[in-house]
Amino acid sequence: MFVVPALAEQSKPKVQLIEDDSRVNVMIGGKLFTSYVYGNKLTKPVLVPIRTPSGVEVNRRHPLTKMEGASTDHPHHVGIFFAVDRVNGTNFLRNASPPPQIKHVKITEMTGGSGRGILSTIMHWMDDNGSVVLEEKRNMIFLAPNMKTSTLSTSA
Repeated sequence: MFVVPALAEQSKPKVQLIEDDSRVNVMIGGKLFTSYVYGNKLTKPVLVPIRTPSGVEVNRRHPLTKMEGASTDHPHHVGIFFAVDRVNGTNFLRNASPPPQIKHVKITEMTGGSGRGILSTIMHWMDDNGSVVLEEKRNMIFLAPNMKTSTLSTSA
């Protein structure tokens, strides 16, 4: 009799990007990881919520969502966002009513697959007068970790 242990098979969960009204939901292994949220009412696109593989939210949503007991300070700290305090004198960090605004223009790539998803967008950074200060081409890559799925052993 002999036993042949097989190496633990490693597989990567599927990453899916699902476009909905003013958002793209990023699903990893069938569970919501985050959403890329944009729209004319926001001063900048954000990734919110951010969840661990077990589903625990690790960021805040204020002021987008009212949550019992959540802090209401720093309203410009919503999810994960990309901004700069001053560009040519315009403050893009704060969450004031637009303008100024980092405006989502379009999605240029949205690809999911085994262990990886790519979301590429174009943004226009608009100053207080509504003029484009800069055009940003953003690539967001979402990677899923290897997950142990099975161990195989045989005997004869």
